[in-house]
Amino acid sequence: MHPHDGMGPIGVGDAPEAWDEHESYAPGIAHRLRDASDSDDGAEGVAEFLNHVERDFMENLTEERHRANGYLARSLLAWHE
Repeated sequence: MHPHDGMGPIGVGDAPEAWDEHESYAPGIAHRLRDASDSDDGAEGVAEFLNHVERDFMENLTEERHRANGYLARSLLAWHE
């Protein structure tokens, strides 16, 4: 599973040109999954990281994207376990 599988806040998540950018999120996601004290901590950390990327770099964090990031975080956690 790659971050671009569920990431698409500006509608280009499945475009190959966006994959390099999405791949750059992997270390931040991996760090949060690896260092989490438990499953809830891992999912919360990943969701917060994805929200940070969308809010602070893309300036596009909506309530819908906030929910989607929570779902993606839980999916990545399940894949990681």
